Amino acid sequence: MKRKTGYFTLAAIVSLLLVACPMEKEPENNSSREVTDLKASTPADGTVTLTWTDPEDRDLKLVVMTPTAAKGVSHPGYGVQKGTQTHTFTNLNGGIEYTFNVQTVDMIGNTSDGVTIKVITK
Repeated sequence: MKRKTGYFTLAAIVSLLLVACPMEKEPENNSSREVTDLKASTPADGTVTLTWTDPEDRDLKLVVMTPTAAKGVSHPGYGVQKGTQTHTFTNLNGGIEYTFNVQTVDMIGNTSDGVTIKVITK
């Protein structure tokens, strides 16, 4: 009889753990996954260097930067691994305002809304 009591006790503990520890991952707060301290500089003609601080998200995989020109000139986005925290775009048209949207991507592909910065190239 004592043996059955042990099984019931074990079953009760496992049931409590399953109720207390949800199995589904709760949605992440998107804003906590954004880069911070985003800055842009124009070190030379037709170039823009972006720098930022990665979020403290252990699931962070990539930072993706997408430039859009005010005059309809588009350029492909570029992704870098976490920890890089800088990228220089080259061969941009001079004298044009570009808006850079900088997004983060986590290990399972969730993408943040992104933060933007505008800069006029030399």
